Amino acid sequence: MVLVEIGGRVVKCHPLSMQQNLVCILFGFGELIWGFVIKKTPLSWWQCIQMSDDIEEDDGEEDGEKSVSIT
Repeated sequence: MVLVEIGGRVVKCHPLSMQQNLVCILFGFGELIWGFVIKKTPLSWWQCIQMSDDIEEDDGEEDGEKSVSIT
């Protein structure tokens, strides 16, 4: 907030109105609450979500072509 309000030409931005600053603060506060809720929930609640980095390409697969798996 200080960079936006005081930075001016250095950070190439214009000051926000009080209403715009309050909206930004409320979004940030909401993110803090959401992060707290996520951290305090049991890990077993999130086990049903699969987060895999494996990408399998099945498109265009014909006889004789091998499927490509990127890891």
